[in-house]
Amino acid sequence: MDVFIVVSYDSIACCNMPANVRINGIYLDEMEALERQQKMCGGKVYPMYENSKSVTGENGFISWIKKCQIGDLENMDVKSPS
Repeated sequence: MDVFIVVSYDSIACCNMPANVRINGIYLDEMEALERQQKMCGGKVYPMYENSKSVTGENGFISWIKKCQIGDLENMDVKSPS
């Protein structure tokens, strides 16, 4: 079964410091994950660049959604959008 993990950090708060990456939620439904991502980013989201897996919003947050299987995550790196 697939799950969708919403991950984000505040790009403004981490200027010149390591990002404080947070898991914002784990969802069974991709649409729910997208809604949570929009909420974390302050509403409308924009891709960081063409074909980017991460988005940014009006509040400066950067977010991505990791799709994975329930169970052992094989040491998945949540800090990477890929």
